[in-house]
Amino acid sequence: MTRCFAIFIGLFLVGCKSTFDQNNTLTIKPQVEQFISIYQARVDFDAFLKLYADSAQLEDLVYGHHALGKSEIAAFYNWNGGNFKVIDDLKTFELINLLVDEQQRHALITGRFNEFIYHGQNLGPWRFVMTLQFNEKGLITHQQDWINYTPKSDFMTGKNLNKTIP
Repeated sequence: MTRCFAIFIGLFLVGCKSTFDQNNTLTIKPQVEQFISIYQARVDFDAFLKLYADSAQLEDLVYGHHALGKSEIAAFYNWNGGNFKVIDDLKTFELINLLVDEQQRHALITGRFNEFIYHGQNLGPWRFVMTLQFNEKGLITHQQDWINYTPKSDFMTGKNLNKTIP
């Protein structure tokens, strides 16, 4: 019985999202890589949302949007809305650079969104910089996006988030 319990606990721990190094310190790189992979594929919205803490914040600074909590983040992304399609069945975006600071639980991602169709309009490609901050459980608590939206006139009507620094 003890042996079965030990095997069960071992399998459970292997299946957990959080990864720890030899000093039993949380490492976030696997979570960051999972975020990138799920976002690029853009098919499993539930798995994507599970990467966020319940009280997470998302700031799209150029668009001027601030989402507070998982439900507002879900509404902002709205993958299930059916209004988005990547042209030529490419990934949603291409990764250019990834920097991970394990001590600060922070990641910096640069990339390029591939061309896509949104509400019938062809958009992209757009370059971006994204920062992610993680909590002690390996969940995203803060995301900040800087996306080079074009055409500029379609995306410059948002709020000035410079006045609401978290």
